[in-house]
Amino acid sequence: MKPCERFRSPGFTLLEVMAAVAVLGLVYVVVARGAIQGLQTEGDAGRRLRASLLADRTLNDLELELAAGSAPRVGETEASEEEFAVVVEVTPFDVASLLEAATLEEGRPAAATDSLQLLKPSVRGGVPTVLSIVVRVAWIEGISAREITRTSFAFDAEAAAPLLETIPGRTETGEGS
Repeated sequence: MKPCERFRSPGFTLLEVMAAVAVLGLVYVVVARGAIQGLQTEGDAGRRLRASLLADRTLNDLELELAAGSAPRVGETEASEEEFAVVVEVTPFDVASLLEAATLEEGRPAAATDSLQLLKPSVRGGVPTVLSIVVRVAWIEGISAREITRTSFAFDAEAAAPLLETIPGRTETGEGS
């Protein structure tokens, strides 16, 4: 028997054990990084969902006010709820310009565009008839700001009533003669 064979045992050498520990350490780092990213993504998705629900609820409240007969005030309002900043921006929406541009593109006669003058301006007596409502919910995610936006349009029937009375040929039932 040779002297080298006498000290050789059927186990692992120190070098083999160190290599195995290094490989396991790298695997654990990769798994931990994936778990941390998963938790961050879950947290971001949860905040995004809560912000979406808050924006939808705010917009729904405004639509309920409209259904009850009170139009939201033109301007910008800010509020905060939990970790979110809620901004509601209500602005007059110029329907006449939009319709006029579409009418001119289609090549309709001038008489058709003259009837659009009834809608100009979209603000009658200082009260807008059509409103653009934008709800923005913002929050801070780490070092960056995130935002959810919802947009809706509202027709203020009370403000439009005097405008509708000026339409030629319109009767009390709303039908033309």
